[in-house]
Amino acid sequence: MPVGDRPVLDLILRHAARHGFTDVTLEVGELAPLIRAMFGDGGRLGVSISYGTDSEPLGTAGALRTLAPVEPFLLVSGNVLTTLDLRRFLDTHLRSDNAITIATHQRDVLADFGVLQLGENAGVPTVPVERYVERPRAVYTVSTGVYAVQPGVQEHIREGEHLGLPTLVERLIAAGRRVGAFEHDGLSLDVRRREDYEQAITRYEEIAPSFADSPEREAA
Repeated sequence: MPVGDRPVLDLILRHAARHGFTDVTLEVGELAPLIRAMFGDGGRLGVSISYGTDSEPLGTAGALRTLAPVEPFLLVSGNVLTTLDLRRFLDTHLRSDNAITIATHQRDVLADFGVLQLGENAGVPTVPVERYVERPRAVYTVSTGVYAVQPGVQEHIREGEHLGLPTLVERLIAAGRRVGAFEHDGLSLDVRRREDYEQAITRYEEIAPSFADSPEREAA
């Protein structure tokens, strides 16, 4: 998906390179030929790209079993634009005892309907309404789609299992492993959401410098 004059994944890879991350594995599915043709080995973006392709979709966590990383690494969703300082994020994770550290931010959520608070059914045909709030707002702490991960987490994933990150996090917590949150108060947009994608487009000139080439590459 384009934002400004670049695909979202192009911006994500430039952001990674800007923070010193140059060894990248892209887990790709049905669009693998297009992505390979567009990004190649990553040289023009200042990264080295390898590709992981599974015969069946394995979810946001299942592919970690096949990739089998041996060092702490970042797991980044391919649909997230964030100004998170990736190097500071990983350094903080390495100083913790976390199996996974989740980069988080605050999301103000508007419920686009009237919400009812109901009382106890006292045996009458209807349930009493105790409160009626039209389109309430609530603030939640949510994942940015960026995770710092210890390599041992794949031990909690079965071979060939389709598994999402939330389920993996629940398994780690149940196994007594630490999972931490790193709060990010800057930009974080999920371009799968229409309102976030529209915001990314309208704010592109403002946010583009955060996704430019690294200073060293710009100087070169």
